[in-house]
Amino acid sequence: MEVLDKAGVSRVSPSAFLNAVFDGPVYTVAFSHDGTRLYYGCGDGISVGMGPPMHFLRVRDTKTLKLLHEVRVPVTDWRFLDERRALVCDGNALQVWDVERLAAMYTVPLDGPCYGFLLTADCTTLVLTRQREVRVYRLRP
Repeated sequence: MEVLDKAGVSRVSPSAFLNAVFDGPVYTVAFSHDGTRLYYGCGDGISVGMGPPMHFLRVRDTKTLKLLHEVRVPVTDWRFLDERRALVCDGNALQVWDVERLAAMYTVPLDGPCYGFLLTADCTTLVLTRQREVRVYRLRP
């Protein structure tokens, strides 16, 4: 659905866009550097007595919203490091992923789940969030 803002600029209606793309709880979302792909970590809903819910990383074309790739993995946070790599919270690990192959290149095990993180622009400080704590790491250049 297309709507016009006060300046007469055409915009995609947020509710139509979200309903077309997200079909379960969403944990993280990021655009590729060139803006042509949307990466998001999501689940298929809450499980009640039937085992854990499924978790996916999905990649969609930003113009057509067509699903391009889907990987079954519990991604709770995704941040691009550059055009080829992303930093990812995957369950109890922090990983560097190849964004084209959608696969982990390096894994750093953690002693508990990672819910999210922030990395400074100069990549010298990493902050991880967990259920009841925030951890700050100083990284070597």
